[in-house]
Amino acid sequence: MNEKPSISLKQIKKTISKHHSFIFIIVACLGLAAVIYSLYDVMNMADTNSVSTTSSISGFDQATIEKIKTLHVSSDTSGSKVNLPCPRQAIFTEQHIRCLDWFSSQLADYRTANNGNIPSSTTLCTFVKTYLDGTNCTTASKKYTDDQGTPYTIQYHYTPKASNEIGYWDSSLCSAQSANGVTASGDPHQYALVTFQADHPLVCVDNK
Repeated sequence: MNEKPSISLKQIKKTISKHHSFIFIIVACLGLAAVIYSLYDVMNMADTNSVSTTSSISGFDQATIEKIKTLHVSSDTSGSKVNLPCPRQAIFTEQHIRCLDWFSSQLADYRTANNGNIPSSTTLCTFVKTYLDGTNCTTASKKYTDDQGTPYTIQYHYTPKASNEIGYWDSSLCSAQSANGVTASGDPHQYALVTFQADHPLVCVDNK
């Protein structure tokens, strides 16, 4: 009876010892391939998660935009006017903003030419005529008019009752709690300008 040849441990060690360089290279290559595959797999998963997250956020943003559009259309069709709060208690029309900005810039020029002082009750007439191109002590140039095309009038410590009237208050600041829109500040370099607007009876700006 023929016996099957058996492989002894010694033969295995001898074979490994003889080809150990080749075996080492094969194992190293397999290990490197495994590492590269793992890194590729991780990067691929990260990209997939990033795409999913971006898609979900974009969907949320779009849904929010659509809701806002719906609310906007609803408010438009209702015919109601929404007033948003503005600094110093009022919403100015574009005309009011332009003229009050112009008035404030002329006051700044006056202060520069007068050692930081602002017009008083006795010098307001000179200010109106010189810096506002006034036709008299209280009426500004026709270049500066209200929404109706009427020239602005500027009066000292006055509470305006029409859109073309401006009350000039020295040593004062705007005050929402005051009936005339201003309160005394005690600072001779501070002033408040009060004007009238239909939506908000009195509107005020100051140089605080």
